[in-house]
Amino acid sequence: MGNTLGLGVGLGLGLGLCAGAGVVMQAAGPNMEHLKRNAEAFVNRVVTSKHQHNTEDIDESSAEGLRDAMSYAKENPMLIQVPVLGTARKFWRLSDKATRISRKLALILESQHSAGKYLTAPLKLSNVRIGSTGSAKLRDVSFSAKGFSIERVRDDYKHLSKVLLKLIENSDGDIANLPPDYSEFLVLLGRGNIKMEDEFLIVNHVALLPMENRYFLTQLY
Repeated sequence: MGNTLGLGVGLGLGLGLCAGAGVVMQAAGPNMEHLKRNAEAFVNRVVTSKHQHNTEDIDESSAEGLRDAMSYAKENPMLIQVPVLGTARKFWRLSDKATRISRKLALILESQHSAGKYLTAPLKLSNVRIGSTGSAKLRDVSFSAKGFSIERVRDDYKHLSKVLLKLIENSDGDIANLPPDYSEFLVLLGRGNIKMEDEFLIVNHVALLPMENRYFLTQLY
């Protein structure tokens, strides 16, 4: 009888412990599932960040090394002399890369102005970064919408005009040899009576067109 009693007590305690454990596990079930999901999400984030490159601020120039405008200009002539086909004469024009740089910088300003923003400090040559293909970006600058006005827009373009002239001068280009269309472009930038609608004329100025496009236009008209 003693053995029977002991067996009954032992069996009862065992069943009781199992039942208690079952209740605890059942109660902890949702929390455990939640912790499991969080752990899996964390592991996935770690694995993803390890194998996935950040694609923020990526454009066509991201694969090439950007350098400061001063050193770029010293190694890449902005003004070049080319022969007139069928003659012994030569004429001066901007290099294709210089044309692209000019338009890219004008487009940066135009896009910010369209958003109602302007440069908070005068644009300087040291703010310009240039890639090997003639792509251009601005660094160490900020734009603000506070106090935006047409006067701010005009100031931005005036400073851009000065930056472009310095770029040409630093590439050993003689300003006296500037082609007439590019001189007109710089005059347009420095004009004190620019209106917002004139920005379309700035970024699409004939001086900023590739040479083959300009030839097409001369044949068209």
